[in-house]
Amino acid sequence: GTIASVRAEYGRDVVSLGPFEENAHVENPVGAAGRVRAIEPGGSLELEAVFVGVALHADDEAWQFHKYLTRHRLVPYAKDVTFNSNGTDDNVISTGAKDDMDMATLARVAPIAERLGVETFILDDGWQAVSGDWEPDARRGFDADFANVRAAIAPMKLGLWMSPMHFHPTSVTYQAHPEWACAPVGHGLALYNAADQTSGSNEAGIGEWGPQYIPFVEGRIRTAIEQWGVTYFKFDFLAWLDCAGQADLYGYHDAFVRMLDRLRARHPAVTFQIDETNDYRLFPYESVTRGPSWFQNGSPSVDRLLHNLWSLSPYVPSWSLGQHTLGGDAWKTQPLSTVMAAALLSHITFFSDLRTIPPEVIDGAAPWLAFYRTNRDLFTSGVVQPLLADPLAKGWTALQAWDPEARRGALLAFRQEAEADSATVAMRNVVGDGTFELREAPTGTLVGTVSAAQLRAGLPITLPLNGARVLLVEPS
Repeated sequence: GTIASVRAEYGRDVVSLGPFEENAHVENPVGAAGRVRAIEPGGSLELEAVFVGVALHADDEAWQFHKYLTRHRLVPYAKDVTFNSNGTDDNVISTGAKDDMDMATLARVAPIAERLGVETFILDDGWQAVSGDWEPDARRGFDADFANVRAAIAPMKLGLWMSPMHFHPTSVTYQAHPEWACAPVGHGLALYNAADQTSGSNEAGIGEWGPQYIPFVEGRIRTAIEQWGVTYFKFDFLAWLDCAGQADLYGYHDAFVRMLDRLRARHPAVTFQIDETNDYRLFPYESVTRGPSWFQNGSPSVDRLLHNLWSLSPYVPSWSLGQHTLGGDAWKTQPLSTVMAAALLSHITFFSDLRTIPPEVIDGAAPWLAFYRTNRDLFTSGVVQPLLADPLAKGWTALQAWDPEARRGALLAFRQEAEADSATVAMRNVVGDGTFELREAPTGTLVGTVSAAQLRAGLPITLPLNGARVLLVEPS
C-alpha cells in the first residue's frame, strides 16, 4: 500500500564542499535548484544500483542485503592485515604531510611488521618525488621501480598512497599540461600552494586536476601495478568540482569512478582503498562496493572502534572499515587481548610507528593476527550484526559475524566498564537444529559444544573488567 523512492541529488547546492559542507554550505536562496544535471543529446546517465529484497524477518533482511551486496555488487578483494607508514613521521625528512619513510627507516620497520603478521606494507604520502608526476623519490633511496623496496619488505606485498586528482605546483606534468588542471579552482589552489609549498597538505600538493588528467594518472597507476608490483592503493583527497571546458561536478565524479572500475576490471587482484576521513563523497556504497575504506584518523579508543562497527552493521560490511589497530596508548590502558579482539571484524590497519611499540606488545598481538589469518573466512563471509548495547555506553556489548546458510561464524563479547561480570549473549538468525563447536581466540582451543537452541537463547559469558572473548562457532 505504499511506494518507496530513492533520491540522491545535490538539489539547491551551488557547490559541493565535501567535508567543509557543515561549515560553508552554499545554497541557492531563490528557490530553484542550485545546480541541475544536464544530459546532452546522445549522452548517458549512469544511475546507482537500488536493491529491493524479500526476506522472512528482520535478521533475514539484513542477511539478504549483505548477500546481494557482497555477491553481486562488491568485487572481492584480499582482506589483508595492512601496515601504513602514515605515522612513521618524526619531522626529520619533512615537516608537512609527507612521512619520514625512506629506505633506511624501512629496513628497521619492515622486520617488525613481518613479525607482527602484516601482509601488505603501504607507503603513505612521501614515497613520491612530486605529486602529479607519481615517480618514486630517489632522494629517499627508492629505486625507480621499487625493486629494493619489494626486496626489503618480502614476503609482504607493496601498497602505495596516492591523491590521484591532486598535484604539487612543481609537478613537471602540470607545467607541461596546465590545461589538465580544473579551471578555475585547480589553478587557484596551485597558486596558493606555490606560495606555501611545504606546510601541511601543501607539501603533498593541493592543486586540483580536471577529468582530462585521468588518462595520464590511470597510466601511472597501471605502471605501478604492472612494473612496480603494487597490489594495494590508498586513494586520498577526492573532490568533485566544476571544471570549465572539461566537466561539471557530476561528470567529474563519473569520470573518476569509471577509471576506478576499469582498473578493478583489469587488475582484480589489486585492492583500491578510499580514504573517507577527508571525503565521504563515495561513502558508503560507491566506495564499499569497490574496496575497503580508511575510515577514521587518529587513535580512537576501543569503545569508539567498536561503535563504528556496531552502528554501521549490518549494512556496511565491518571488514571494509579500515581502523587503527594498536593506535595511541590503548594497549597501555586496556588488556591487549581486548584491543586485538576489537580489531578482528574490521579492515585491520596499523599506522603507528611500529618502532615505538614495545616488542612484548608486538609479540602479544602476533598470535591474534595469526588466528585472524587462519580463520579469516569466519570473520569476513557472514553478515555482522550488533548485539546488546551500543559500545559507547561502555557496558556489555557484542557483535556477531554469521552466515545463516553455512551456519558458521564468530561471536565477540566485551564487558568494558559494566558492573556485572556476566552477561547472556544471544545470537541472531541461527536457523534449524544441530550442535556447534565453540573455539576460543587466539588459541583455537575447543571450549564447548552447544545446540542451536542454546545459541538462540544466549550463551553466558563471564569476563573481567574491560575483558573480551572471541568464539568461533561452527557446526559439529
